[in-house]
Amino acid sequence: MHIEYYKDGTPCECDRMERIRFYGSEVLVSETPYVKGVRHGTQKGYYSSGGLSFTTQYISDVRHGIYREFHPSGRLSKKTHFIDGARHGLEEFFGKSGDCVKRSICLGEHRIPSPVENIL
Repeated sequence: MHIEYYKDGTPCECDRMERIRFYGSEVLVSETPYVKGVRHGTQKGYYSSGGLSFTTQYISDVRHGIYREFHPSGRLSKKTHFIDGARHGLEEFFGKSGDCVKRSICLGEHRIPSPVENIL
């Protein structure tokens, strides 16, 4: 169960500037900016340890831009491009050491796996 609050401590009503969710009472789960009641801007998610888990961009409630996931260590684990809510272009997966372990080309829900050495 989580509790949702704005930065000023009032309960979430989604038509305000930002929604903040917490694990229990003090550990941040996510921050989501809203404009006129819809997600707009960079959303951030966090591990229960407080480290950054992911970032993603929204334009008028539609994912658009780069989605990034992070290992608990803080290193990048995944990078995916979105256009108008659909995966589009290069998607990369990274191991705990930071090395790219897999790359694919995405066109919406279709993913074309590619060997790392053939992409670049």
